[in-house]
Amino acid sequence: MATSKKTAKKAVSQPKQKSPLPKNVTEEPRGPEEMHLGLIKHHPSVLKSYLEVSDDKGEVLMEKALEKAVFDHCAKYLPMKVKNLQEKEPEKVLAETKSLAKVYMAQVNFRENTLDGVVCKYRIRQGMLFLIMKKAVKAAAKNGKNGLLPTSKKVSLDRLRTR
Repeated sequence: MATSKKTAKKAVSQPKQKSPLPKNVTEEPRGPEEMHLGLIKHHPSVLKSYLEVSDDKGEVLMEKALEKAVFDHCAKYLPMKVKNLQEKEPEKVLAETKSLAKVYMAQVNFRENTLDGVVCKYRIRQGMLFLIMKKAVKAAAKNGKNGLLPTSKKVSLDRLRTR
């Protein structure tokens, strides 16, 4: 009994650890396409990315209605066995699926190319920041302020010449 009182006392006196999960998010999957968050909850950047992807309902695609139509179509027909599909007019299902796939593929491709372009623009701007840093280090070196240069390696001022 004394041990259980000590254990109970310790449990009461220890402050609760803050959950690494955002408010209103539990470890349990929220839907059939989600994983158990216990696997990634202690990796904040992975968790943030995962939640952003899993929470998207067509916003990034810029076609919520199309995303819902594709999701519903897949939920309806994907679990069916071929035998069950034979009873559902397979030609009609095939035509409907092909039509949906064509529209969906075009929108996904458009958004992918657009997002790739946006990220490319960000990377170019990131490179511009690095060029400014390079110029600032060179200017400091020419002013005799080598404190801005890395101390772990000897850097030749010839390598710092502007092009």
